Amino acid sequence: MQCPICKNNSLPDTNNATCQTCGYSSETKKIDPDSCKNHYQNLKRERRNWVKAVEFLGRIKEFTRYTKAEIGRLTGIARSTVTQDLQLAKGLKDRPELKKITSKGTAFGTLNEIFRTKALDEEEKLHCNLYNNWDKTPFAKEWKLVRTGASMGKLNTHEIGEMDLLAKSKSGNKWLVIELKKGPGSDKTIGQILRYMGWVKEKKAEKDDIVQGLIICGEYNLTMDYALKCVLTIQAKIYRNYDSKLKFIDFDTMAAAEEKAMEALGNLPPEVREAVLANFRK
Repeated sequence: MQCPICKNNSLPDTNNATCQTCGYSSETKKIDPDSCKNHYQNLKRERRNWVKAVEFLGRIKEFTRYTKAEIGRLTGIARSTVTQDLQLAKGLKDRPELKKITSKGTAFGTLNEIFRTKALDEEEKLHCNLYNNWDKTPFAKEWKLVRTGASMGKLNTHEIGEMDLLAKSKSGNKWLVIELKKGPGSDKTIGQILRYMGWVKEKKAEKDDIVQGLIICGEYNLTMDYALKCVLTIQAKIYRNYDSKLKFIDFDTMAAAEEKAMEALGNLPPEVREAVLANFRK
């Protein structure tokens, strides 16, 4: 019988079966560490076929309840490598052409290349883009990302949810909580990021450290604009992606430009005005 983890025909046809290749038990849904590590290391030795090793990790994640840290211990690799390989395993399902690339590093870079659309249509893609290209953003001059080891740098507070990104000032006395929205933010977004900022103030920051917030969203929103006027510790940027590079527009700049556009289009029918504005916001 074929093992769902290693895909070898080494799982006995019994209810209490343990794969003779990777050590997976169909009864307990657990894996013998020694067998798993040996099988994974054998796969890694096939340097020109990194795909098998990556897909093996992906199936461990899919068919068991092991955490990334536990998968690392099972296979003898660092958690950061597990995170990268699981991201690759997921990417291979959506982009099977990556399997033709000889180098795993090249495949990972191709998977996370800057997207070429004017507006990224998924928050996950925006998140991935920022995380993997942080040094190319204007924020990198002042802020260094806190690398958590989790997928795309997310930080699970285990109390109030998972913040998208966290950065620390290169001067060392300031923190930046980053909240991402693929579309427009809202006044509710202010409350969300303030929650995370308070958590960082309490759990991460030193007594005199400053905690700031940055909302990066895809569209201007009037309710959030009004809320931001009274919360000076939070900034908002609108993102665009031109010529394979992310661009960031100040929220106030976009608001002023939109107000001028509204005045110029004031005499047009509402449906025409809205269509023009929609194109303007792209």
